[in-house]
Amino acid sequence: MRPTATSAARSSTSPSLRILHECPQCGGPVDLEETDRLLTCGYCRVRLQIAGPGPRRLLLPPKDPFDPDLFYIPYWRIKGQVLTCTSSGLVHSIVDRTFRAIEDDALPLTLGFRPQAMRLRFATPETQGRFLAPSVTLETAVAATLRSLRSPLEESRIFETLLGETMSVVHLPVILRDGILDAVVGAPLTSADRLLAARRGPLAAAGRRVSAGGGRPLDAANQIDRENLGVQFLPTLCPECGWSLIGERDSLVLVCPTCRTAWEADDRRWSKVALASLPGVSESARLLPFWRIRASIEGLSLRTRVDLVRLGNLPETPGVGREDGPLHFWSPAFKLHPEHYLRIAATMTLARPEPSAEANLESLPIHPVTLARNEAIDAVRVIVARMARPARPVMSRLAGARIDVEEATLVCVPFESHGSDLIQHAIPLCVNRNLLEHGRHI
Repeated sequence: MRPTATSAARSSTSPSLRILHECPQCGGPVDLEETDRLLTCGYCRVRLQIAGPGPRRLLLPPKDPFDPDLFYIPYWRIKGQVLTCTSSGLVHSIVDRTFRAIEDDALPLTLGFRPQAMRLRFATPETQGRFLAPSVTLETAVAATLRSLRSPLEESRIFETLLGETMSVVHLPVILRDGILDAVVGAPLTSADRLLAARRGPLAAAGRRVSAGGGRPLDAANQIDRENLGVQFLPTLCPECGWSLIGERDSLVLVCPTCRTAWEADDRRWSKVALASLPGVSESARLLPFWRIRASIEGLSLRTRVDLVRLGNLPETPGVGREDGPLHFWSPAFKLHPEHYLRIAATMTLARPEPSAEANLESLPIHPVTLARNEAIDAVRVIVARMARPARPVMSRLAGARIDVEEATLVCVPFESHGSDLIQHAIPLCVNRNLLEHGRHI
């Protein structure tokens, strides 16, 4: 896989957004990163899972949070890795940008580096000011962002997938007064002449009404219901046995070591995740999580390992893969550099290890689950494209093909430590520790 110019220029990970929030129990300040799923207070030691429907709503802190003319402009925050299938193979790039979520000619299209340079806050019902509702959908913003990465001289693109994405809404505080003032620094953002010259958008219309000497500056239809703002927290107690769930601050899935169950925050409640493990767990092992997905792909006959071997023109190992058991696609449940992600996914899928129905955790350290189940399902197309030979005709059939998921299980795979590497001897498979740490900051 060849990196694009975008990834070459940004080979290091982009800085995560920093969020300052108050502990819901004692009110103490807590520093969070955008990838954090657990809030741990350094004062009262409470541990809470950050939950809530939809993407997180964040805001840049205004200079005067009580200004009566204050309102907030939504911007989509899109961060992730783009895997693109082209006529000559797979390429990857890194995307990290903000995209204006309302159609208004009077506002800048992006926030630049400001979200990374400042400490953000969660938007809550108690936040003073008015919040404009997004009129540009997330799908439209993602499509526009992907188009911006393409070069005019780029090879023929067949399809692309956004892997390990982080989506949120960042609100820019502004004041409609003699133009548009940037409420963060109190400086003009848009002049009055430019505001009146803008042809579309709620701010442009409001500016014309204010200039005419009357009317409300913003229509209520353009604003968000304040009750939909805020962030919810869940106690990290197992819903089945009441024991404390374990997991690291950026893990999407928490595990109960007592009843050996796994849970993810689904909207405002805990949802159970199917959990299994591979045999061979020792006291010195470390567990890496994988998504084991049984799915059918529209237009491709991939039901057994033999079908996959033939698709990839691989040599058939005598006595291996001739069983009529179903084919499962394996995806790392943690973020990695795309090249290593696809290598590990292909190795696990071809090896076809058989997990135990009962998870054997043995209180061992489990690497955090940072790649969501739905993202792993979306990556199935790219995993198949990576393994297919010749790849181009298969890529054309994969583009737009529907994936029907029959089963998705989180499997803990034991790896032994050998210096800077983690090794699974039975498969065999080697994962570098530095890759794992780097992936947590993607």
